[in-house]
Amino acid sequence: MHRTLKIALVSTMYSPFQVALTAALNSRSGVECQALFTMTRSGARGKHWTEGMRQSPHIHIAPEWTQQADLTRWIGNHLADNRPDIIVATGILRSNTYRSMFSLRHELRGIPIGLWLEHPNFAVPIHRRYLMETAIRVQLRTVDYVLAIGDKAESFYRRCHPRLPIYVVPYGQNLAPLFAVERSFDSSPPTFLFSGQLVHRNNIDSLCAALRRLARTHANQFKFIMAAYGPDEAMVRNVMSQIPQLGQAITFDTEYETWEDRIRPFRNADVLICPSRHAGWALVVPEAMAAGMPVIATRNVNAARYYVRPEVNGLLCDETAASIHRCMARFIDEPQAIERMGRAARIAASAGKAEHVAGLMESALRRQYAISA
Repeated sequence: MHRTLKIALVSTMYSPFQVALTAALNSRSGVECQALFTMTRSGARGKHWTEGMRQSPHIHIAPEWTQQADLTRWIGNHLADNRPDIIVATGILRSNTYRSMFSLRHELRGIPIGLWLEHPNFAVPIHRRYLMETAIRVQLRTVDYVLAIGDKAESFYRRCHPRLPIYVVPYGQNLAPLFAVERSFDSSPPTFLFSGQLVHRNNIDSLCAALRRLARTHANQFKFIMAAYGPDEAMVRNVMSQIPQLGQAITFDTEYETWEDRIRPFRNADVLICPSRHAGWALVVPEAMAAGMPVIATRNVNAARYYVRPEVNGLLCDETAASIHRCMARFIDEPQAIERMGRAARIAASAGKAEHVAGLMESALRRQYAISA
């Protein structure tokens, strides 16, 4: 029988996903997990993210802070009081969590410290990619291990630090409300969903170009929900104003009062589209699949690399408008594929449950703890 493993998860923005994972870890025999969140506000997160936020014996939320030293002191005091066996921190480069853990590493000598990391956003100019990778190579020398979020992240961090122990542990979440979505398939035009941020890395320009094509080839044969906002919304509004059919087909669903409200667009759509140039993970992929939706995505979307099997539970496209259009047209021309692939998608989504990922994380951390002992 395993001895109790005490885990500290030091994370940035308060996340219901990580709250669910912390609960799943604590439900496992022989595991105690404390989650420390350093931020509660972000321009990239709606108010529904913190609607149910509260502290508990396992969830700790930093008080408002302006100086990095204040945050580091708060984290250090918690870790000193609880003295975990192993620490998992999120964030690298300029993240406040990395800066605090770097400052505390000598005080925490003897406790393995690792990073739970997505692949960095390399949908940026080449000189920025070079600078980011150089900084990451230096930072990886200061930690004991990495939990890589997907295979692309694993390959990248192995290249940056070949001798560092690396384990693949994706994100997990409570998918029960999405599995509970009832699916009915009728003769109505299929509804596509984009859920995320309307920003460059999500390839909104190519998506809009694909919608223009679709309006020509399949006029009045589809609907589209934008559960998204961001600076590239102007592109979407522009195409809606220029092409009346798209003005009628596209609707926005962006106002959520509660965490469960975000499920509404999944309930009202049939197919998720994720045509991104970069997505470190994309939690919307397992969410959509749990709701019985096939997924169209590029291989730049790391969750799609993990879950999507072409022609089984979704389709893979490239970043071009022509490829995105072709995949969307496939589901309009063959609506029965939505039901077939949607059923398979629900099966695949089980790998994204918090309980399953908690098992992967415990296994990885026990292996690392044994190495470090």
